[in-house]
This record gives sequence, C-alpha cells and structure tokens, in this order.
Amino acid sequence: LQVGDAPAGCPRHEGHQERGPNIIVAIGGVASTITRYTQVEQQLANTTDFTDTTFIKQVCTLLQQSLVAAPMDGRVEFRKATAVNDLFKFLCLLNPNLPATYTSATTPWPTRPVSGGSQSFQPDPTKYPVSQAMIKLEAPFQTSGMAKYTND
Repeated sequence: LQVGDAPAGCPRHEGHQERGPNIIVAIGGVASTITRYTQVEQQLANTTDFTDTTFIKQVCTLLQQSLVAAPMDGRVEFRKATAVNDLFKFLCLLNPNLPATYTSATTPWPTRPVSGGSQSFQPDPTKYPVSQAMIKLEAPFQTSGMAKYTND
C-alpha cells in the first residue's frame, strides 16, 4: 500500500489542479501477478477520517471480497488473510486515536537473538564400520574440482 501526496512543484503534476492523496493498493503473493485493487483505492481516497474503526472493517471486508487467489504454493486462505491483515495493520497505524482493543496490531514483532547449537557424538568402535568416520572415495575429486557432473 502506498499513500502519498503529489509534492508541490513536481514536474509530473505541473499544470494539474491540486488533488487529494494518491492511494495505490497493489498486492503481490496472492494472485499469480501483483494486482491493484481499485475499489479499495477509491474507498480509501473518499475519506479523510481513518479514526473510524467501522470504516477500517469495511475496507478490510472489501479487500477480502476482492482478492482472487491463484493456486500457487501455500494455502489460498492463508495468503488472502495475510494480505487483509497487512492492510488492517497499516490502517491502524494511520489512526492516532486507536482503541485499546486494536493497539496490538500496531506493535512490531519482538526481535530475538540469533540462536545457535552444536552436536557432538563419539563413535562406538564395537559397531565399526557403522558410525566410523571415513573419507568418501569421490571426496578428493569433488573438492579439487576434477569431478565431472552432468551439467558440466
């Protein structure tokens, strides 16, 4: 979602009358291509009051009804719900007087430190050659670049 006003003195808009916000709702990852949702754009452009939670619900419902998902990787309903949730979060961020029931939508995900791990084991000599560390016969050729592959 991109919301922005045409900047004053912009050569692209020279000679045009002053106009309202330029709202573009383009969503990728749901359909097979990035798709614009002009009905949602028009509804957003026709209001200046983003503090009305009923309006936010109406816009999200309109987007939910407008989304046409392609059968790609991943579940269709999950991708549609993610797109609607992203719009909902964005509209909540525009609302300075957000009710307490919606504030969790505007908090960022917590960041966690990078995790790490290690694994060690001791081979059991009574079970050799199973679990015995051995160099593969092809390893010297593969590591030196001398091995021939089908794509070479």
